[in-house]
Formats: sequence, C-alpha cells, structure tokens
Amino acid sequence: MKTSPPSRAADQFVVRLPVGMRDRIAEEAKANNRSMNAEIVFRLAQSLEPANVGNTPDAQATAIAEKLAAPVNRQTLESLVETLLKLGGR
Repeated sequence: MKTSPPSRAADQFVVRLPVGMRDRIAEEAKANNRSMNAEIVFRLAQSLEPANVGNTPDAQATAIAEKLAAPVNRQTLESLVETLLKLGGR
C-alpha cells in the first residue's frame, strides 16, 4: 500500500487574508527562497517561540510604561517636564 507524503498528511486550514497580504507573503517567500506555505509556517512558528511571545508591541509598550512609572524614573521625568515647561515659557 502506497503512503502519502508527510505534507499531504499534515493538517490543512483555510485562512482568509486581507487584501494585499497574499502578494506580500509571496514576495517575502520568494526573497527567502521558500514556498508561500513554508513562509507562513516559518513566521507562525517564530511568533509562537517562548522568546518571541512577550516581544509584541503591546508587551514592549507595557514594559516601557512600567519602567517609566518606577519612582526613580517618575521623579526624573517630572523634573524633565518641569524644566521643559520653564524653557517653553520664555
């Protein structure tokens, strides 16, 4: 009995892409010498890596906000704002 190649036995999923995204994926796949499927799978896998999970713009913004809200940084920021307001009032 003939067996199917692994790619044929893999899960398949239909995805609706926003207008223009298919072309962008095709360009990136070509630049990286990959099929569109391989490009999509590669990028999804990268986004799910533990090191990248917290590396989203929201996570980065939250981390920056937390640092700025720290007492030492807050005091420095308040001092800077006060100085800038004085300079702006000249």
